[in-house]
Amino acid sequence: MGLVVLLATCGSAMSQVKPASSRVPEGVNVLRDLAYVQNGHERNCLDLYLPKKTDGLLPVIVWIHGGAWQAGSKDRCPAVAFATRGFAVASINYRLSQHAVFPAQIEDCKAAIRWLRGKAAQYNLDANHIGVWGASAGGHLVALLGTSGSVKEWDARGEHREQSSRVQCVVDWFGPSNLASMGGSHGDVRAELNEQDPALHALLQEMWGR
Repeated sequence: MGLVVLLATCGSAMSQVKPASSRVPEGVNVLRDLAYVQNGHERNCLDLYLPKKTDGLLPVIVWIHGGAWQAGSKDRCPAVAFATRGFAVASINYRLSQHAVFPAQIEDCKAAIRWLRGKAAQYNLDANHIGVWGASAGGHLVALLGTSGSVKEWDARGEHREQSSRVQCVVDWFGPSNLASMGGSHGDVRAELNEQDPALHALLQEMWGR
């Protein structure tokens, strides 16, 4: 199946996103804090929302939270409502920049996708229909998931190595796509960032580890 990419942009990004309710909808079971990396970091876990009644395999929506790669939690998941409409919904945590520098974040996301495929039979998931949805930093990560299916070095973390980390659908809510040029122009980007936008330069240094 070809990759479907949906890009959503908005002027006042986060202010237009309603905080997700922590309430589990009626007719939905939730399995919390499932470890998708054996003996991994404490943030290598996900919550899985499953409809109580289903007529077949469940296509999967994976929510990846934002937070400038420094904050955020799987606990706020706007995709939960789709579990009442015949989807399985997974909301994942991943290591933040204070825990590990890039590419740790995308490695974790890929490990979660492979874990879901590896557990498809156990949870009645449709391994051929997995979509990812993320906002801000999460949007950046889902865009990477959609474009890095053949980048094997990012599949080095976690188990289920026989499974693919490719996804079939991407919904990117205002995720940055070119971190190197944010706040500056072409040329010596790092020097320009340092001079023009020290805060952004510091953020990039923390994320990339240099």
